[in-house]
Amino acid sequence: MAARRRQVIGATATVGAFLAVGAAPAAHADFDDLFQPFIDALSAVDPGIAADTDPGSALASLDSLFDGWYQNLVTTPINDLEQWLFGGAADASAAGSAVASGSAAAVPDTFTVPLTVNAGTEPVVNVSVGGGAQTPVLVDTGAAGLVMPIWDVNPFGITGLPTGFNFGQFGGSLDYFYVQLPTTVTFTDAAGDTVTADSSVDAVLFAFPADFNIFGPWSIGDYLGPANVVGVLGVGPNALGPTPDAIPTAALPGDLGQGLLIDQANNELIFGANPLTNGTSIDGAPWTTLDVSINGGTPQPVSAVVDSGGVYGTMPSSVLNGVTPEQNGGLPDGTTIAVYQPGTNHLLYEYTVHNSTTADNSPTVTSGTSMNTGNIPFAQQPIYISYSPSGQGTTIFGGTAPNTVEV
Repeated sequence: MAARRRQVIGATATVGAFLAVGAAPAAHADFDDLFQPFIDALSAVDPGIAADTDPGSALASLDSLFDGWYQNLVTTPINDLEQWLFGGAADASAAGSAVASGSAAAVPDTFTVPLTVNAGTEPVVNVSVGGGAQTPVLVDTGAAGLVMPIWDVNPFGITGLPTGFNFGQFGGSLDYFYVQLPTTVTFTDAAGDTVTADSSVDAVLFAFPADFNIFGPWSIGDYLGPANVVGVLGVGPNALGPTPDAIPTAALPGDLGQGLLIDQANNELIFGANPLTNGTSIDGAPWTTLDVSINGGTPQPVSAVVDSGGVYGTMPSSVLNGVTPEQNGGLPDGTTIAVYQPGTNHLLYEYTVHNSTTADNSPTVTSGTSMNTGNIPFAQQPIYISYSPSGQGTTIFGGTAPNTVEV
């Protein structure tokens, strides 16, 4: 039997470890936004009702009337309650301001977190949410936002009222319902020093198999299996979800929120500006365009997601160059895959497929024209994820440390 292959399907293609069902809520939306549709509906009862009134009178606009009522009876009491419960809710404009030292001047330019690779393809780090216990999570460039069970969130570290509720899905296999909670996310280095981001977490209330199979996964831990984690830390700036506007690593203070280097060979996750030079930049992170060659054929452009959490990824049938997939959905043993910077002959990474009962690193063949790189390029070289430009990001393959001479 072939090795485990976790296929993660998005709306039209494989998109990493996560697919949001429906629109994801705004990370720092005011709690009172939940009431706005009702206010808008009441304001629109009769648009012409004030047409003949004095524009300066209190009745000139029902919208103004209801806005005043809403402010006095809804917004102010809720904000007062939030201040009383939480001692002052986190200000969205100050996201990323929290640091263990308590001093912005003490924020380092770079910060390195220990990283392990579980099951050969799963990069894992520990985080503390809301000041709670250290919890292992998958570092997933193919997703955006931190997802974990609600019981792994320290209730005393929640900094405000919930900002939304939604359903999410992992790989067409696990559905879950979550509440988005404002809190803090803390990373610890090997020396015990910490940095903290004011962000939010998608706290899972319950999960169930997407196909309603009672033998399917019933938790994130069940779904990810050998990764031995309880949550997913999505770090991709243009990933589809679950919450691309609430990525903890992008909310880190100072220069630490510029991006992160995933260096699996050295078991490090490094926050800050890219410590390497001379890497190859690709627009977008994780979604981008790559050129793919199968068995030495002409490279063909494909839409691609560079996905550290994608196990061995997927390959669209449109680029197979006459290769027939195996019955298990993989490519034949010995198939060569080469991936290039788009529009150039610059090689980013390449590998040979092993598809047997004892070893299987083959991507899963899918229909369509999109591919998922899986973790293989991360296993071969360090990859930097930049949060610039905002909302899109940049993926930088490889590079050398300053003052290092390439041989």
